[in-house]
Amino acid sequence: MLRFYGADLKAVLNESASRNLPVVLVKDNGVYLMVEKGRLHYGGRMKHLAYAEGCHPDLDPEWHTLARILAGGDDFIEPLSLKPTQVQDICRRDFQLAVSLTDEKVSLFTGERQFVRAADYRNLTDRMNTLAHAHFCACRGPNELSSWRMMALDLLDEVRPVSCKRARRRDHYMFMMAAKNLRCRAGCVSPDGALHLVSH
Repeated sequence: MLRFYGADLKAVLNESASRNLPVVLVKDNGVYLMVEKGRLHYGGRMKHLAYAEGCHPDLDPEWHTLARILAGGDDFIEPLSLKPTQVQDICRRDFQLAVSLTDEKVSLFTGERQFVRAADYRNLTDRMNTLAHAHFCACRGPNELSSWRMMALDLLDEVRPVSCKRARRRDHYMFMMAAKNLRCRAGCVSPDGALHLVSH
């Protein structure tokens, strides 16, 4: 799950609206959003860029590792299909944009950021890790796997808007890693509890 928020995200969306060009998700030197058609305006001025949390090459020492985990190893440019209501919510109500990437699709979610204490933030990380590993491995049969999948998806919905102002950089890293691992594990289970292989 890649998370974008703040003034940089609003600037990209406003530029997209003013130039009537789509927003694209880019992975190369960082992971960021920008308006389509290259990084430079006519005249050589840099476009607005909105970097994903933890994936800014000048601010985040571990950005390369985190980018590989959250967005894959290859560089890409992926157009995003943002709905007008999502753009309005971000620009007027200060919502965040969360982007989840799988082999099949790009999923977009907008919502208000929910701030929690650092201890609660770490507890959510532990819950995701426990569910992805201990609880998954304890499942026996399709019924238990189907039930586990529903719990995993519910927890992922719960953590999507969560953020923490006082968390350390490592806390954010571990939180996003746990969410990615849980989403990948949930992707291995069909709604009826059958196991299948997926590549990430």
